Amino acid sequence: MKLFLWIWTSVGILPLFAFSALHAYSAWQLRRARASESHDELGENEFVITISEVQFDGMTDPMVVSPSAWPALASLAGISLTLAGLLFLIPKQPLRIKTNVYERLPTVIDRIVNSKKDPATLIVSARDGNRALSVSKRDQRIEIGLSHNLSESQEISEIRGHFRTLGIEPTHDYETYDDHFDITTVHLEYDITDHAPETSKFCEFIFRDVYSIGSNETVECDIDD
Repeated sequence: MKLFLWIWTSVGILPLFAFSALHAYSAWQLRRARASESHDELGENEFVITISEVQFDGMTDPMVVSPSAWPALASLAGISLTLAGLLFLIPKQPLRIKTNVYERLPTVIDRIVNSKKDPATLIVSARDGNRALSVSKRDQRIEIGLSHNLSESQEISEIRGHFRTLGIEPTHDYETYDDHFDITTVHLEYDITDHAPETSKFCEFIFRDVYSIGSNETVECDIDD
């Protein structure tokens, strides 16, 4: 989506950019030509009208060019600000990994672990968002967060057991209940700062061994680093 908006905007302002650049160049050339010419001083009550035209081969009508360059420069400045604004107005799009997920995912996770931004977060999701986890870095602490429907008790038990065998207990372990959908959700957070170099291995275990996500299934990564 972000790429589409960039292309759409760039194509839309391309004619304005081309005419503005041509205008500025023509005005500059006109000033050079005038500077090299010698003009007699005008007498009293005399005046001179000049018209500057640009014409290319195949053009039926010449283009009249103003000797002043400021309109073109103002247009170019506006175009530059528009393109710069797109960097902030268009939200970041998630990174989609469609092949070799477990070979490419560690590089994405390392961006959070080694990020200088505080906080830095990553949400990894698969199968239309039904399977997800978060990796965050706050105050130089690395945490993994998960939320699960209580009906998925087998997956919850596997995740708890895996971290317990490594001597890692959850820093947050609580449940929330949704009256509208009659769903109880279990929320888990684990501080893995002491195991930060192995962050990608934790994520691989959860997605591959618990969620059974294949290496060629699409995984989305929302990155804020």
